[in-house]
Formats: sequence, C-alpha cells, structure tokens
Amino acid sequence: MRKNLFIILFIVLIVNILSLAYALDCTDSDNGRNYNVKGTFSGMLNYSGTLIHLTNTDSCVTSLEASGDNTDSSNYLGEGYCENNELKVERITCPNGCVNGACVENNPVQNVTCTDSDDGNKIYSKGTISGTFYTGESFEGTDLCRDISAPNDASQRVSSCSGEYCVLDEYFCKFMPDSQYHVYLQDVSCPNGCSDGACIVDKPVQNITCTDSDNGRNYNIKGTFSGMYNGAPLTNTDSCVTSLEASGDNTDSSNYLGEGYCENNELKVERITCPNGCSNGVCLPKTEIKPNESTGVISIPNRDKYLCDGCELNNKCYYSGYRLNGRYCSDTNNFTEQKGNNIACENNFECSSNLCIDNQCVSSGLFARIIRWFQRLFG
Repeated sequence: MRKNLFIILFIVLIVNILSLAYALDCTDSDNGRNYNVKGTFSGMLNYSGTLIHLTNTDSCVTSLEASGDNTDSSNYLGEGYCENNELKVERITCPNGCVNGACVENNPVQNVTCTDSDDGNKIYSKGTISGTFYTGESFEGTDLCRDISAPNDASQRVSSCSGEYCVLDEYFCKFMPDSQYHVYLQDVSCPNGCSDGACIVDKPVQNITCTDSDNGRNYNIKGTFSGMYNGAPLTNTDSCVTSLEASGDNTDSSNYLGEGYCENNELKVERITCPNGCSNGVCLPKTEIKPNESTGVISIPNRDKYLCDGCELNNKCYYSGYRLNGRYCSDTNNFTEQKGNNIACENNFECSSNLCIDNQCVSSGLFARIIRWFQRLFG
C-alpha cells in the first residue's frame, strides 16, 4: 500500500515539474521583434528584479513609459519577444502610428474604402458618404437631422428640428483597427438646431473676423485661431494630430501638426509632418550642432533635423574662425574673404597673412623682418 502511494506521489511530482518547465518556455507567435504583426507572447519576465510569468499580446500603448496604458490606437507599440528563452518587452515609436497591436506600415489612403464629400467630421456642412462600416456592411447616404422623440426611425428623420431631442446624424470616414478608413456615425447635438443635414450656424459669415495668435504658419509656436472654416465658425488651438488625414484625432505628441492660420480673413487648417516630432501643439526644433576647435568640423547627418551653429558648407558645420580656401567662418555664420594688408581686423584668422597687429592686418614678410631686426638688436 505504501509502495503504491509513493509511486502516485512520485508521478504527481514529475507531472508538476514538467508543467513548470513547460510554463517557463518563452513563446512568441510573431517570432521576434515583428512590429507590423500582432503577436501573443508568454514566458518569464524580469520585472524590477523579480521573475514573473506573463502571457499577453502586442498592444498599442499611450506612452513609451512603463506606466502607459494599452489602447486601440496611438503612436507607440508594446512588443513582446523572446531572447535566450527569456521574455522581454520593449516600447517603440511607430512612425505611421500603431493600430490594434501593430505598427502601421504605411500611411493609409483615405479614399480606398470610404469617401466623404464634406471631408470629415464637419457638422455645419451637409456631406454625402460612400463606403463600408467596420462590420463590413456597405453604406451610401447623407448627413441628416433627426427628432429622437418620434416613435420610429422613419418618423425621426426630419428636414429640420431644434431642442433637446434634435440631433444630427454626422457620417464621416474614420481610421479603424484594420488599417483602413470606414464609414462612422456620430450623433451630434446642434446648439442652434439642425436644418437640411447640418447644424445651424448662429452667426453670419460677414460678422466673424479670422484671428490667429501666432500670426500665420508658425509651426514652432502654439497658437489659438478662430474664424469661419468650411462655412462654419471654429475656434481651436494648434495641435499634434495622429495622421495627415482630416479624420486624425488630436494627441499630446506625434509626428504631425495641425496648424490653423488666416488667409484673406478666411480660416484655413493644414496638416504637416514635423521632422523632429510634434509635442504640445508645436513642431519640435532642430538639434543644434556646435563645433569648436576641439571638436573640429562636424558632418551634418540630416539637415531637416539638425541646425549648424556655425558656417554650413557641403553638409558640414565649421566653427567660427575656421579658414578655408582664402575665406574664414565669420561671427555672422558665413564664409568671408580674408583681408589684405593694412585693413582693419580683430582676429588673426581675418587676415590672409594670419597676422592682426594693433587691429590691422600685417604682411607676414614685414613681421618676419621686424623679428629679424629685434634679433640683431638684442642678439
């Protein structure tokens, strides 16, 4: 009896050991750092010095910090992968954004699956839309007014309405987790009522003056703008956006900026790519390269991202005072012809003789004769 009990306990112990060994194996369904494919990973993760067993999927996250939460779409990806049978998780920035646990490979084209005549979520203009819902259902229709106090869908559709039960069915194209644009419906409460598929504007166009606090297309200053946009009044601030498409949402940081400005008293909004990224409604400035005699000449790796604090020539940054082919890098950050004899100077490098004495360029031959005269006098 004891022998049988011992055999049973031994078998249970072996099964538990094998189960534990299996659980410790690291697995990753997308086979490594595959940022464009959503994978499922499982294994032992070293979390702040403590080994924990974790099973999860690659996910879009709200930030590069470990505290960032999972989300359907953002600019950042949390990617799990195996290295030497150990589970590791990294967070990266996706250049084209992250959707449904994977970096988007290229910027999608809005009109592949969806077209909208009023180009986005524009509640003060009536649009006609054609495309498919995310569920796969085809749809063609227009923005319309509805009185939701009516008993059924047919009687709710009205040419105009106002009050708390008046809503606008606003259709627009929205980027969805399958990396395509689909028809999206949003019910909007119109403050001044709804008429013919659009919210009613409360002020006439001629009474609205376009204003922009940063005075134009100033991508490095966050401005507040106000005016008539696409036939409707709009007040907003320059903001980072998730894409170059009109349906891209505002976000704290990304690679794209939505900039509002005035042109002939008309408000316009453009979306641009910021080479160094966008944060808090402004394009981040270029990184300055500051050469000196110790560093020597520095090559400029990317003129869109780096700014030479010196003289720039042929993708190289030269420090002040550097002499090159009869010219020198001046304090105006331009190469200037070196000066001849008897011309006013402040530094040796300004003179072709490389001699500035008593604020005047001096011939090297004259200086040599003076030295030899002193040598004979005191020699």
